[in-house]
Amino acid sequence: MATIKNVAGQGFYCLAWDTAADEAKKGDKANITATLSKDGAAVAPLGDEEPVEIGNGVYWLNLTQAETDADALALIPVSTTANVVLDPVIINTVTLTDYRADLSTLVDFDPAADIAESNGVDSWTYQQLLRLIFAVLCGERMGGGAEGDKSFKVPGGNKSRVVVPTDLNGNTTADVTLDASEV
Repeated sequence: MATIKNVAGQGFYCLAWDTAADEAKKGDKANITATLSKDGAAVAPLGDEEPVEIGNGVYWLNLTQAETDADALALIPVSTTANVVLDPVIINTVTLTDYRADLSTLVDFDPAADIAESNGVDSWTYQQLLRLIFAVLCGERMGGGAEGDKSFKVPGGNKSRVVVPTDLNGNTTADVTLDASEV
């Protein structure tokens, strides 16, 4: 889970462990407090005076916006109950700009050029490419035997978009016919 720098409505989980019973400590929320160090500074009490008990010894402590305004946080929860320990939580915060991609270095993708032309078909538009793809994926298939033309038609079967001639073994015998014109 990422903690965003200088943003309200966040918090952290911690587990209370009873070392004498060797099990998670339930029902200890009234005895748990925490201190916070921001960017290595001296610790200060956390603003959340009492954690929320999630269950099975897990507790949630809220952080204020001001408490998240640092690059690194050290959260140190403690319990006043004998033999109950909680581990410190170390968080390196992120900013929303950390997740913004710089798209300026990406190569432009042109389906007509990058797909059709690289496969020996020149000057197709996006719409024409989609007509052919749609016919094969969603249209009607005609000719299912080993030999003969296999054609893929527009839904409704009125126009063959792709025709694949095959021999007795199902191998393509001639050039595939492509018709991406309007219906």
